[in-house]
Amino acid sequence: MEFTNVEACYKSLQTGAVNKNQKNAYCVPEKKTQKGTRLLIKATVQVVSVAFEIDPQTIMRPERGLAKVARARQISCYLLHTSLSFSLVEIGEIFRKDRTTIGHACRLVEDLRDEPAFDDRITELEKTIRLIRDLADVGLGRER
Repeated sequence: MEFTNVEACYKSLQTGAVNKNQKNAYCVPEKKTQKGTRLLIKATVQVVSVAFEIDPQTIMRPERGLAKVARARQISCYLLHTSLSFSLVEIGEIFRKDRTTIGHACRLVEDLRDEPAFDDRITELEKTIRLIRDLADVGLGRER
């Protein structure tokens, strides 16, 4: 189930009108409904959720959650910003966080990249996200 009105979506999730465990129940702000953009947001969260073995819906929750969940959310924010050029404000709307929180997440992930093993993992995620972006562009008739 998809919503274009983010407030209606969150209200539906809170009231139980939509099953919170439904893996494809994502809330995406209205200005992010351009064809292909919703796919990229979902794909990014899905790729990170698989890499870190966390349910994508858990990553999208506004609560901090376990450290593992918070780190996966920070990495999702980082990838949306660096690989897909989303602004901090746009990412904040997607994850229901302030732009300064998103900026902090991006700086934190960038600092963690000083560790070679972590950097290798993020590099692989970046390659995957860029491949998905390029495939989406071709599918929508937008060559890069």
